[in-house]
Amino acid sequence: MKKSFFALLLTSIILIGCQSIQTTQVKPDAPAKIFDRQAFVPATAMSNSVYSLDLDSDGIEEKVIHYVNRDDIDGQGLFSKRDHINIYQLRENNWEINYEYIFPVINKDTGMRDWRSYVKEEPDTRIGSVSVIDVGNDGLQELMIKNESMPFGEWRFNSYEIIGKRNGEILILDLPTGPEKRDLPISFYGRPLDVDCVNGNIVEKWGGTCEGGVNPCYTFEFDISYEPTNGSWTISKSKNVQKVEAEWKKYEEQYGEVKWTGELSF
Repeated sequence: MKKSFFALLLTSIILIGCQSIQTTQVKPDAPAKIFDRQAFVPATAMSNSVYSLDLDSDGIEEKVIHYVNRDDIDGQGLFSKRDHINIYQLRENNWEINYEYIFPVINKDTGMRDWRSYVKEEPDTRIGSVSVIDVGNDGLQELMIKNESMPFGEWRFNSYEIIGKRNGEILILDLPTGPEKRDLPISFYGRPLDVDCVNGNIVEKWGGTCEGGVNPCYTFEFDISYEPTNGSWTISKSKNVQKVEAEWKKYEEQYGEVKWTGELSF
């Protein structure tokens, strides 16, 4: 009886020792889902471009699509070509829209009775270019959107927006753009010509017209620095004043010789 017991015990130990140990199989992370622009751009879009940037410096890129579409802007067959900026973020391996900016055609709240008559197939305002920048050199990337609008002689007026992420929200940063914010006099007749981001600063190039002219006969610049901690902007005094030779010559031919001082009169 004892022998049978010990034999049974030994057999049980051997069987236990031979049983396979159950292990959990760890699956490798699934590869990131490829961004397919065609899944997000309407079939009616006339053009589209894709950009990559890291809005919150977390090492995970967002995708940006800029496309132009022939939109029905009032749902009643009133079509106009409009620019769209959409920002997408990868969440749980799916690309989801995180921000949408549709370039306005016209302000319906201006009080005009027949605002529809002002809408055109080719709107007065269009996005000229989109670029990825780092305002403030803080490691956070933003989008700079240059807008072409308001034909003025052979000179096109350029405004711009900077879209960035602050406190977890994507928004148009509060960048002043009006001449009054640049301490330009009421008598100043001109427009910004271009804008760029250089070493974290915004550099605006402006043009001013001379009497009787429609194109700029002189140009100057502003340096604008951004403080990410409080979202404030510091605007420099005007600098780098230059004469536009061809336009200045026309001005002199019409109004007599005018001395060029290389300085602004304000």
